[in-house]
Amino acid sequence: MSEIPLTFICRPRPYPDESLLSYLLRVQVANGYKLLGWITCWLRDIAGVPLPNRLTTTNDVTFLRILAEATVIPVQAVYRMTLNRYAAVLAVPGTVLETVCLASGECLTMAPTPRLSNRWARPDETTAFCPQCLEEASYHRLSWLLYPVFACIQHQNWLRDTCADCGKPTSVQEVVDGCCQQCGGILTQMPAIPLSPEAGHVQCCLFDLLEGNPVSSGDLPPLTPQAVFRLLDGLCAAIRPFIPSWPTFYWPEHMPLQPFPKPGQAAMSVYQFGALYTSVWPALAHWPHGFHAFLRQYCEQSPAHAVTMTQLLGNFYAVWLELNWRHPDLEPVQSAFNEYVVSHFPASRQIRHLKRFARYPELRERFQFVDVRNAARSLGVSPPMIQRLVRDGYVRVYPQREPDRPGYFVYRADLEDALQRHATRVSYKDAAETLGVSQPAIPDWIAAGLLQPTGVRYLHGQPHPVLTEKDVDAFRRRLMQVVDIQTQRPQQTANLRQLCFNNGKVGLTAAMVLQRVLDGRLAAYHTHPQLSPFNQLWFEWQDVTALTAQVKDEHNWMGFLEVWRLLDVSRNVVHLWIDRGLLVPVATFARALYFDRDAVMTFHHRLLRSHEVVDWLETSRSALSIWVRAGYLPVLSGMELGQGKGYVFDRDAIAEWHTHYVTSGEVRRVLGPTHYYDFLTQARRGVYPTPQDVLQKFYRRCDLQHFQQALEQ
Repeated sequence: MSEIPLTFICRPRPYPDESLLSYLLRVQVANGYKLLGWITCWLRDIAGVPLPNRLTTTNDVTFLRILAEATVIPVQAVYRMTLNRYAAVLAVPGTVLETVCLASGECLTMAPTPRLSNRWARPDETTAFCPQCLEEASYHRLSWLLYPVFACIQHQNWLRDTCADCGKPTSVQEVVDGCCQQCGGILTQMPAIPLSPEAGHVQCCLFDLLEGNPVSSGDLPPLTPQAVFRLLDGLCAAIRPFIPSWPTFYWPEHMPLQPFPKPGQAAMSVYQFGALYTSVWPALAHWPHGFHAFLRQYCEQSPAHAVTMTQLLGNFYAVWLELNWRHPDLEPVQSAFNEYVVSHFPASRQIRHLKRFARYPELRERFQFVDVRNAARSLGVSPPMIQRLVRDGYVRVYPQREPDRPGYFVYRADLEDALQRHATRVSYKDAAETLGVSQPAIPDWIAAGLLQPTGVRYLHGQPHPVLTEKDVDAFRRRLMQVVDIQTQRPQQTANLRQLCFNNGKVGLTAAMVLQRVLDGRLAAYHTHPQLSPFNQLWFEWQDVTALTAQVKDEHNWMGFLEVWRLLDVSRNVVHLWIDRGLLVPVATFARALYFDRDAVMTFHHRLLRSHEVVDWLETSRSALSIWVRAGYLPVLSGMELGQGKGYVFDRDAIAEWHTHYVTSGEVRRVLGPTHYYDFLTQARRGVYPTPQDVLQKFYRRCDLQHFQQALEQ
């Protein structure tokens, strides 16, 4: 060993993102060594320290310094080829990391034990790789060992972790060599699955976090990169038992779903890691709303008998929220969870006795749900009064899974407003007098959404909307914003009742007219800014007369008379087609019928008159009449109403008939006079059968084709 110089003869430069094992393998090849152990054992003897079990995770600074001297590269460059490069980001918050100061004054962060790096990195024998990256440069990238790295952003595809030919996991040695040791498959020629935009966005964010950079997206939680990865660990572990039924579960296209192994991430593939990170990433987006949605989805996956908060959240609360996420760096997660608890769970005795309340005593006053007894005490009313407010819909109730269970909680913010609204409710009669309309109009306006009741009263078990003065005033204020105030009312105008009467043939009701006014599609006027009295609302006469046509255009309707004139048949024929279902009204108001314009135009294009069919089939009107009366040609109208030869045909039916039969005129044109008479002779002999009960004959098209083939032979 003493004859070997301190530095290698051939010293290739390391790539910025290369792993240490990959670099030493390239040094071995460059210097002609047969085994990598010849290099590592020599470095061990020089350093005087034991050889690391795994070079990529070593935290032995002496070994790294000797390696730097032998390769004539800075110690910092050798350090960045080990997984210690990511120790400050991927270590659990609170982990004490070792700091080693070099002679240059630079400090290196080391994992206290190589096992820490193995927790979030794949072993060297099962690394991932990108075939296109290897084709550009044949070396192993350090990030390919990390669990959070599942895709190549440069080439927009998923990484591979197995040989495409034999399915064997790939090692760092095979990645550097570029081929599978078992089957000899070329790694650069192996296919890769394209990366979707959704997974690509997640991978870009993870790369930024791995380098210790803040993610560009501003809606993520205010956490350090180290805390974000710890949060992702818990979210991924939480959804694994529910895959693939998790609502936001993601799996790459064109890839068969792989069954997830039991708890433990060593046996998971690169696709499974990518699917987990992409599936839980929505919980971090739009913070804290995404996290609250995650909690709601987790509660929905819990067993049916789970009711309390601890039962619904189970181990996710006990293990992660109460144990693994207790570090100060993860305090934003705890705050977001507290917001979810106070807005989704009641202040039950079980919740108030949790240790969380000792750490967050302010939670007791923030709960949005309160029990009936304390709600009645805070308002100075009896508990039955609170129960009536709940029954009539003024107060929301905590959605328990067991509604028959005695004792429930109500929404604290509803109480005072509900009590006030309950005291100021008005009857339908009073609301009708206030608005200057008939009493039956009020339920119609409520059903149309013009009047929006804030409560519901149950009579004999049936719900009845309850109006308050605020509801009526709110409707009036909405109209005041769109009604034009005029000092005087012109002569040629109409009020709301007259407008509905003049446009009743299109089913226009007062509720529909007022909705058009609110939507800005109809101009309304009044002489008083407060719209008092309400029945003095008026409209321009030209708007009233044009409203029917506007409604028909909006719905794409055609009236009965328009259809009759377009089809150019008698009224009785139109009624006949309606009875047969050929024309279907889409709206009916009293005796007015309306049809869809597109459907009528389509039906109109299908109609053929007798002269058009005569020209198409190359026959005569008398022959056409004979075939119709004998039942060989279907008609839409003519025979039933005594119209003689003025038949109306369906274009599609005639086309279908024409594909199977030919007339004498068409046979004469196709065959010519000589062959035409030969064809007739054979038809009379029965070679080509024709209908025997009609004078004007027609023939099967297949017989004509057989005759033509016989002529060609």
